[in-house]
Amino acid sequence: MCESGDYLGKDRKLPPVERGDLLAIYDVGAYGLSMASQYVGNTRPCMVMVKSGKADTVRERETCEDLTRLDKFPDWLK
Repeated sequence: MCESGDYLGKDRKLPPVERGDLLAIYDVGAYGLSMASQYVGNTRPCMVMVKSGKADTVRERETCEDLTRLDKFPDWLK
């Protein structure tokens, strides 16, 4: 979730869920990798490809370190 008006669904019936449960949200549009934004410091999630009941991770989840890995700071700022 990025913006204050974002939501994953409205008036959806879900089975009981508990902390730690994983939910798959299909067809989420702008939340795909091509439109993923890091402007608020969000890391991008892993990507999973599903076909015929088989799921495989095709891109690992980013870490907080990934967000700044390429940054360089001048000596006078250190």
